Amino acid sequence: MRAVFINGGNKDSFVHSLNEDLIKTSDLLIGAVDEETDTACGILALKVTEDRFISIRHIYVHEEFRNKGAGRAMIQLLLEFADGSEANGIICSLCYSHESRGIAEFLMKEGFIADRSDDDLVYGISLGDLSGLAGDAGEWKIISLKKHSEDDSLFLHQRWQELDGSGKGLKGLTWADESLSFIAYDEEDDPCGALLSEKMGDSLLIGSLETTDTKGEEKNSEKIKKALLSNLMASVKGTLPDNAEVKMTIHKDDREEFLLKIKCEELEPEGVLVLFRYDL
Repeated sequence: MRAVFINGGNKDSFVHSLNEDLIKTSDLLIGAVDEETDTACGILALKVTEDRFISIRHIYVHEEFRNKGAGRAMIQLLLEFADGSEANGIICSLCYSHESRGIAEFLMKEGFIADRSDDDLVYGISLGDLSGLAGDAGEWKIISLKKHSEDDSLFLHQRWQELDGSGKGLKGLTWADESLSFIAYDEEDDPCGALLSEKMGDSLLIGSLETTDTKGEEKNSEKIKKALLSNLMASVKGTLPDNAEVKMTIHKDDREEFLLKIKCEELEPEGVLVLFRYDL
């Protein structure tokens, strides 16, 4: 097996694994080629985050060529590229379940470290169901991460902790898509809510939706979350169909309330959210 960078000259060979959205949203594409048959058999789609982490957004190897070194060849080429760049590390967010266990085990075998919390359950719902949870911005100022400078992000972390935000969700700043992630600010310009998400092919992953203590008002917390979801819905409008799958991370303590709101009391979690990282 050999790995190659995918570009205009060889893109057509990987057409069975690529779609236009994946091409547009990726900063770098790596492919695997079976040397015996000269067949394109795998793809690794990558995006560079604002804080210079390389995020694995999509990994795929054709079933016929699995367990033959295609994945390892692509990861090795990625590591060579990362070592020669100014990247701070490599990351990958994954819904860990029976179906994705093979990918998780592969990443750990290649040296990735897993940051897992069994309290963060991942549910699969439709984009249409999610739209029913959204609300207007109200009195809060909602700003996308894309419009935050490096100094803004440092301030955000500091104030979030001071205001009794858990800070747990802000770990996602390393993997989140800046244009699909939002911070809510109150009238005093203090951060009061965060929604961190990324688009993964034809689906959407919401890795965090949380608030600070919002000065002790639970009602405000609910309104802030609805406002954040409204901004997300506006950002993906026209790019995803209403039946597109949304993988949403919900803390186990909020499970019953969440399921009641989307009228899916019998919905079972698909797995737990795991963040993998490779330190350079």
